[in-house]
Amino acid sequence: KVLYYAGFVRDITAQKQAEKALGDASTLYRTLVEQAPVAVYIDAVKENIETSIYISPQIQKITGYTPAEWNARGFWHSVIHPDDREQFLQENDRTSQSGDPFDMEYRIIHKDGSIVWLRDIAKLARDEDGNPLYWHGTLIDITEQKNLQQNIRQSEDRFRKAFQASPIAICITTLDEGVFIDVNNSYLRLSGFRRDQLVGRSATDLGFMDSKERKKWVKDFLAAGQSLQSQNSPFITVSGMVLDTIAFYETIEVGGQKAILSMFYDITNQIQVEKALRDSEARYRAFVEHIP
Repeated sequence: KVLYYAGFVRDITAQKQAEKALGDASTLYRTLVEQAPVAVYIDAVKENIETSIYISPQIQKITGYTPAEWNARGFWHSVIHPDDREQFLQENDRTSQSGDPFDMEYRIIHKDGSIVWLRDIAKLARDEDGNPLYWHGTLIDITEQKNLQQNIRQSEDRFRKAFQASPIAICITTLDEGVFIDVNNSYLRLSGFRRDQLVGRSATDLGFMDSKERKKWVKDFLAAGQSLQSQNSPFITVSGMVLDTIAFYETIEVGGQKAILSMFYDITNQIQVEKALRDSEARYRAFVEHIP
């Protein structure tokens, strides 16, 4: 015959609250991971090149492959561009052995055959005793950035070739101080200066104009909409000779700072010919007018 039941009551409110908080945090973390504009992955400490433990759904938007396809054994490194694969494998081996963070840019072949640039950043997670647990990383699509960089390099290359090949004397100076950034070969031929005598020095340093004249010139240039054509602009050579030129000035950006692209057409001979012609005409008129 049962006389009574013995038991005890334990307050587990804090435990339940902690479990709920953990569950909420896990849900929040997964939501953030799966909505972030990057693919998040978890890899094993060893043999991580063959398969992933987890890859977020964003991988399909970035590469065209589903998480299931991506996690298939041997798949990841198989879609890396052949020109980048060996470097990727070497860096993966090195960081796997050293535990150093992994940070590399490489190309993969998208499911549609196009090229996708990724930045792969991963860090080795460890427990409280320092033992490695897993690799936690992100894959960031940097294709647009790479394409932009390539376009800029191509544009700069085209500009550089046109700049140096131009028969027109061209220089690039900073807007604020008028310091020479670069000059082309035609400018050197016309001026007689060497490149090292110009680059890094300002127009005022070289005596082309004083600071007051330059301030006025910059003010006029800005007032003209940062584009200016100046007839018969004086051009000073290394010997001190002043040539007559038609000058054009345009604002450009070099290395993140505003600069002025200046082009000079030498019209000294033309001016001299016109002057000689005017003098000749004047003498002719004077001769005719004095004929009895």
